[in-house]
Amino acid sequence: MAHRSLDGDYDLLYLSYTRWWSSGGFQPTADIVSFGVTLDAIDNVGTYFQQAGFLLIALGFAFLAPTLAGLRSGWGWLAYLAWLEAVALVAWVLTGVAQTGTLHYIAAIAAGLFLGPLLAVLSGYALATGRVDQVHEGFAGENS
Repeated sequence: MAHRSLDGDYDLLYLSYTRWWSSGGFQPTADIVSFGVTLDAIDNVGTYFQQAGFLLIALGFAFLAPTLAGLRSGWGWLAYLAWLEAVALVAWVLTGVAQTGTLHYIAAIAAGLFLGPLLAVLSGYALATGRVDQVHEGFAGENS
């Protein structure tokens, strides 16, 4: 029941913003306006948490970069990929706050479609295999 009530409120909120209803003398009531304002406030709070989360993920990638650089010999470029992902995430947040539009979409595509999946697959592979140049001697007393 509550879901249907919200659907009706969404419809009235949408209609209150269209010019077609305004020319006919439709005036949104106070409850429709307050619903729209409340919906915007809740959406903004969610956006702030999302942006803070992406900044924390970027910080995590920045701290993970030195570890990734030392995992396998010849794979130091993986650290640069982690740094690029961190920079792309920060750029996504900053362009979202600045409401730049196209730059925001470019940063989102770079972070989410290209760098993120590539970093996830390659760092997972590097972490799973460990150091190639490392000698495994076993536990003390295992060979005695």
